[in-house]
Amino acid sequence: MIALADPDATGRLSYGDLAAYSGGRGDSALKQRLLFAGLAGLGRLSAGDIERAAQALAVPIGTENGWTRALDKAARAGQTGTVALLAATGMQTASWHGMPPEALYRIVAALRAVGLEGEARMIAAEAIARA
Repeated sequence: MIALADPDATGRLSYGDLAAYSGGRGDSALKQRLLFAGLAGLGRLSAGDIERAAQALAVPIGTENGWTRALDKAARAGQTGTVALLAATGMQTASWHGMPPEALYRIVAALRAVGLEGEARMIAAEAIARA
């Protein structure tokens, strides 16, 4: 959680760091996938490690639908409020077990893109804390 929540983190983690994460209590496989999504969305993994981990963990981060297109468009346009609303819409689930890691990735990346990095870090850390 510290790797996600730390606002002063300047270095990138590696695929090996991610693969070594056991997840602790709860659904460790889901926690690892959510950790990957958070780290990737925050830009704390290299492009090569993102691609490698997405394949290894079966997280289809490139999936597109109406919601992802709207979120990406709002992020590109710098529409902070729209991104926040779409992020909240994407997190509508009864528990964090229902949160698809690919959606978390998109939410974290979009929040970060519009200057809401603190919120992005908080959501990413909360996801693994509650999964």
